[in-house]
Amino acid sequence: MAVSTFFSAIKAELSKEAKLLSDPNTEEFKSALERWTDRDLKSPSAIVVVVTEEDIIKTVNLALKHDVPFVPKSGGHSSWSTIGQEGIIIDLSNYNKVAIDKSTKTVTIQSGVVNKQLITALYENDLCLPLGGGNTIGSVPQALGGGLCALSKLGGNTSDNILSARLITATGKLITVDSSTPDLLWALKGAGQYFGLTTSLTLQAYPISTLRSDDGTLWTGTYIFAIDKTGSLASVAAILMDDEEHNSANIAVVTLNPESGSPCLLVMCLFFGSTAEAEQYTSPIKALGPVVVMENRIKYSEINDGMDAFCAKGGFKRFKLMGAKRFDPEPWAEVADIFVDLKKQCPDVISGGHGFEWVTGKQKKIGGDSAWAHEEVKVWVESLSWHTSPTSIPTVDAATEKALTIATRSFKPEELHTYQNFSRDTSLISRFGSQERVERLQALKRKWDPKGVFTDVLL
Repeated sequence: MAVSTFFSAIKAELSKEAKLLSDPNTEEFKSALERWTDRDLKSPSAIVVVVTEEDIIKTVNLALKHDVPFVPKSGGHSSWSTIGQEGIIIDLSNYNKVAIDKSTKTVTIQSGVVNKQLITALYENDLCLPLGGGNTIGSVPQALGGGLCALSKLGGNTSDNILSARLITATGKLITVDSSTPDLLWALKGAGQYFGLTTSLTLQAYPISTLRSDDGTLWTGTYIFAIDKTGSLASVAAILMDDEEHNSANIAVVTLNPESGSPCLLVMCLFFGSTAEAEQYTSPIKALGPVVVMENRIKYSEINDGMDAFCAKGGFKRFKLMGAKRFDPEPWAEVADIFVDLKKQCPDVISGGHGFEWVTGKQKKIGGDSAWAHEEVKVWVESLSWHTSPTSIPTVDAATEKALTIATRSFKPEELHTYQNFSRDTSLISRFGSQERVERLQALKRKWDPKGVFTDVLL
């Protein structure tokens, strides 16, 4: 009854270009429902495709009035951008303008903007900004959760660069969050998804010269190894992680060879500096004898293109990771074997794998204190599962937990960090760093969202 009453009310309030999709059998509904993973995918009573900020405000207020739960969806990568028949999805993808002020080097983005769109706009204006490693990821939600990225040493994480936000609160009121509301701004920079629906963000951008090149390019190297090189590569990576002279972002993952479909070791490197410096930095990697070597200079607007294959929508995917201030290379040959065994048990595994990523260079301090608690993490240990059959979920999940457990077996539980954009079942301290920070966030949650309109996390 509440949903049907909401339908009647919202139809009269939306702008002419907005849409209310309520028939799950239409192609338009099915397309709007698509997201990065089909795991736990539910079908809502409706998808409200908004176009204006006023559409968003009216949708939230009517949902609150009629007690209809809702979840926002931007790029569709969140595991939590889904809801059942009891609620609605607010689809923000058509609310997606980018406005750049070159005089202040600031950029204001609406909540449907995705990273590729934003990076392209910045590049066209000789600017750059630390953003996550996927072109189709929603820029606003990844910023609110922290925003792990290749440029973190050069410009902080995305959340470090948030200057202000327009936020719809749990009472349906639109407010501006900036230096005049320091506590809420602090919370938005790393835990922002729990305090309201952010309609837009203003962020500090940087000159394209931040990339340490004269032409707005960076160097990229991709290497494929036989899987038995995993242990040796981990030992090399352990040394490279301590390099403060060179600025780079790197990932090593035991995955499937895109050509043969057999397990292999894939290493990808982004390097900020000259080609000669990049070749010096990667020489220990190439000394291990990759079977495939691909090296090139690319434009900043192409920085995430190498991850496009992992950003495809659909399939049963799950991403888990743990961060630590040190790296243990010893278990990684064993971790590789886990993936090989998994492929034998589950032929429907089509990609994904187990790996680790690291960023090098001296850390540039950006902004002040925030809810982000992972600035001292040296390495993120990761597992991406990707398969086509739901019957494989128990086996795949068991392999994921085994791989992460073995990869971090030399660590005490309190040494491990988890990332709030990918986890809501780990301890709050592992996500937010300390009991003091958790208690501060909880107090702000009780003030701004005591009924848990925007999830019950922190309540």
